[in-house]
Amino acid sequence: MLARWSREIKLTINLASQLRYARMSAALYNKRVYTDTEEWIHHTNGGGAHIGITDNAVDQLGEIVFIEYQFEPGDKVKKGDDMIFVESVKATEAIQAPFDLKLIENNVGLEDSLDALNERPEKTWLVKVERNDDSFTL
Repeated sequence: MLARWSREIKLTINLASQLRYARMSAALYNKRVYTDTEEWIHHTNGGGAHIGITDNAVDQLGEIVFIEYQFEPGDKVKKGDDMIFVESVKATEAIQAPFDLKLIENNVGLEDSLDALNERPEKTWLVKVERNDDSFTL
């Protein structure tokens, strides 16, 4: 009887630990982080992420007038590679890959109209990516 009871307690503790880990994983991966270079990265479950630029970046750059993607969907990009060139009325800036990644999708709608990026940069993603760098932490 005592052995059975002990087994049930261990099972309950194990289940509680797994549940706690699942909650922590969801909290970590469905989260937005900000880089020192004024980009935001919204990590999603399954290794995906959306990358965009901050309100502050747009304020500093002024109105964005042109965007040029350097890679096509399916391309593998190394950390530090220039992924996107953003040209504004004040300057041209390169957005670099924050980690090794596979490009899933460019927001090609921005090539036709930059209104969303200029007006709501924190809600407008530039690229969708899949993380390839397990060493990247939040």
